[in-house]
Amino acid sequence: FSGEGTDITVSALDRTWNLHIIYLKQSEYFNTYFGGRWATPSAGNVHLEIPDERIDTLALDTVFGSLYCDEINIAPDRAVNVRNTSV
Repeated sequence: FSGEGTDITVSALDRTWNLHIIYLKQSEYFNTYFGGRWATPSAGNVHLEIPDERIDTLALDTVFGSLYCDEINIAPDRAVNVRNTSV
């Protein structure tokens, strides 16, 4: 994804992502956020506090990327609480 025509900046963990509200609204969290039940973001910026130390910028890259495409790949060493079922 090239970032062209983005209409919102999301920041977390000292990093920013230029994204599209229409894609973010696929997430229940952001759909609620932009749906009027919470305050509308000022000047097109959203700051996320991430209290879980297991979530890093690579995890957020994966999550935001999953909203733009139907398939994502997660390396086995990045998956938490997943059993290997290929025996």
